[in-house]
Amino acid sequence: MTTHTANSRWLQFSADDEYEPAPDISPSGMAIAAVPVLCVFILSAALRLGNVQTLIIATIRCVAQLMILGLILYPIFVNNQPYVVIPYIFVMVLFAIREASVKPKHRYKGMRLHMLLSLMVGLTTSFAFISGLVLKPFPFWDASVMIPVCGMLMGSSVNALSLGMDRLLLSLSDSGGRGSARLQTYLACGASRWEASLPSIREAIETGLTPNLNQMSIMGLVSIPGMMAGQILGGTSPLVAAKYQIIIMFFICSNSTLVLFGTIFQAVFYNLFDKQHRFRSELVSKRKGGKPKDILLAIVSYTGEKMGLYKDDSDKADIGTTERTFSLNDTKSSTIGMKRGMFETFSSTNTSTNELLRLRNGEIEFADTLHLSELCLVINEGDLILLQGPSGCGKSTLLRGLALFESFGDSATLEVKGKSANGLGGAEYWRAEVCYVRQQGGQGLRGTPQELLRDLSALHSQKKRLEDTVDTSKRLDRLVRNVQKNIEKLELPVEMMSRRWDELSGGESQRVYLCVLLALCPQILLVDEPTSALDDRNSLLVEKLLLESNITLVWVTHNKDQMERLQEEERTTVVRYRDLSVNDDRVEDNFDPS
Repeated sequence: MTTHTANSRWLQFSADDEYEPAPDISPSGMAIAAVPVLCVFILSAALRLGNVQTLIIATIRCVAQLMILGLILYPIFVNNQPYVVIPYIFVMVLFAIREASVKPKHRYKGMRLHMLLSLMVGLTTSFAFISGLVLKPFPFWDASVMIPVCGMLMGSSVNALSLGMDRLLLSLSDSGGRGSARLQTYLACGASRWEASLPSIREAIETGLTPNLNQMSIMGLVSIPGMMAGQILGGTSPLVAAKYQIIIMFFICSNSTLVLFGTIFQAVFYNLFDKQHRFRSELVSKRKGGKPKDILLAIVSYTGEKMGLYKDDSDKADIGTTERTFSLNDTKSSTIGMKRGMFETFSSTNTSTNELLRLRNGEIEFADTLHLSELCLVINEGDLILLQGPSGCGKSTLLRGLALFESFGDSATLEVKGKSANGLGGAEYWRAEVCYVRQQGGQGLRGTPQELLRDLSALHSQKKRLEDTVDTSKRLDRLVRNVQKNIEKLELPVEMMSRRWDELSGGESQRVYLCVLLALCPQILLVDEPTSALDDRNSLLVEKLLLESNITLVWVTHNKDQMERLQEEERTTVVRYRDLSVNDDRVEDNFDPS
């Protein structure tokens, strides 16, 4: 058998130091080695620990699995042919992907395929590098090199993938149906899918690599690594074994990073977000049931079920079945079965003719049932569009549609100053101009308002809007001053800019959040119940702040007093929802002040 020994100067160093391979262990020696484990059995039984059965099963599985592995690898090592070694590696990859995909508590449709592609690319790249430039085995498929090295690389990648992907999905989805508060805010202010998910990506990679980095930090101090100990016991020089261990750890770290990043990249660009940079939360699910079975029990359960020996329902919950926890278009019960309706102009005193936004032939659906159709809307500069209607009639959905968070249908036309989202450069540039203000304000955000302002001002779409009018070095300072002025107008302390979001009350969070987004000066601000957490006095201050900003507003409110006050404004146009007759198949234009 030809191996890499003749081409490795490190193994030649081992031979010069007259190290010999470790002798075989006799059956009697193996039996004696089992005595300490037997003592553990006796102690567990005496103390009634309740783990005797688990200990027995673990011991039997350890012996059986390792002996079977040795029996499988022996002929592979002896034959040392590529048509045997490479298929075995591929089988290892499939097992690794299964383990990596069932461990995370959260998953998405297509995650297993993304993991497979990333692991194949990462493993091929890493092994080509380590074998071609470092170990230099001949032939390159030498089983004594390829199988152990790929096995260690895959084992570490499984941990990185399971920890990192679970963290990514949890971070993106931790606020339920429409994504996390941070994700919603970033997208609403003009972030691309990459910019919006970048904080979560950082968290995912840090989480996935933590075990590897911890292991590298303590290696050689607290314990001798398993590979190094095995090589020393096998007759390799300790110095040579240390060199091999260093190389393997370097490639374990780099391969885990490459595989995890590759999976995250595919998830963000091909599954979790659509072309309009909307988070597809309906694809994210949570694992149903408890801890998933390991690969051996899963194979036994599957085989037994297929052979008709028994029916294992728990396996379906652990492996194949997931529980939907997030839905992009979750529909409240109040909207189910509602008649088709329309928005129509109730009153308008605005005389501006400078058109800013136009919507034509829009549709809104609830639970796959057409609720609003032929939506037509024209918003002029300086308008205050006041949307009125009962809960569940589609007001918030209309707002989100104007921000491209919901679809108005394939036949709809939506333009700002005669340009569609594509004409502006993409959905992220549209949202930089048409900004949606979530009702919850800053609740659920991390960090401070000042940090949020810094991150939002650094978005590419925001920098492009302001690059011609504001010096880059002065942009953030100007925005901070604007936010501080707005906060003072709301009679709040300026120090709130440096307080954490979770330290603010609901009303404070709502007001400071509004001040931050208002400072970005979008052309249209879509405000959804901006004073829902405020008393009358603070509501008046918020109304005054928004009206004095001279920004075009589309406002949703259920506060009757607030409605009456806003209707008295000269630039207000009231758009009210009206149910259509069940027997009337005709749907009129809902609103077109032109």
